[in-house]
Amino acid sequence: MFSSQKQLKKRTPANGINREEYISQLAKEFIETNNIESKEQVLANLANFSYDPINYAYLKKSSVLNIFLETLKNPDKSLVLHATAGISNLCNCLEFQPFILQPDSQKDLKALLNTPDNSCDIKVNVVTILYLIISQNNHTKDLICTPDLVRAIRKLRSSSCINLRNIATLFITDFATRVETRWS
Repeated sequence: MFSSQKQLKKRTPANGINREEYISQLAKEFIETNNIESKEQVLANLANFSYDPINYAYLKKSSVLNIFLETLKNPDKSLVLHATAGISNLCNCLEFQPFILQPDSQKDLKALLNTPDNSCDIKVNVVTILYLIISQNNHTKDLICTPDLVRAIRKLRSSSCINLRNIATLFITDFATRVETRWS
C-alpha cells in the first residue's frame, strides 16, 4: 500500500531513522560491501522501497536506479532478479524513464531476454519494464520495439513459464503487431 508523509512519521519511532536516511544507508552498504548475501538482502530491500512513489525522491537522491542498472551486468542471477524488480517498480515514474531508455541500459535489459540461463522471473520483469514504459509513453514504442526485441519476445511466448508466456503475448499483441506492419 502506498504511504503518505504523515503515515511514515506515525510509523517511525521517536528514536528511529527516517526513510530517506535509511535508503541512503542501504545504497551506501550495497556499494561498500563485498558479501554477496548482504548485497542480495540490501538490493531486495531497495527494490521493495521502489514500490512506493513516496520513496522516489529518496531513491533518486541515493542513485538507486543507477545501482539497479549497473547490477544488470552482474553474473549473480539473484542480484539481477532484485535489480529488474526494482527497475520494474520505478519505471512508471517519468523522471526515471530517460535513464532506463539510455542505449546502454536498454541493451543490458534486452540482453537478459536472450540468455537461456536467466530465470523466468528476470525475463518477466524485463518484458514488464518495457511494456510499462511503452504504455505510459507511446512515443517510446519505435525506440524499444526493434525487430530483434520483437523476435526475442515472440520466442518467449512458447516458454513453459505461464507468467512469461502471458506477458510476452500481451506485449506482442499490444505493441509488436502494430510496428511490424511498418517493417513490411
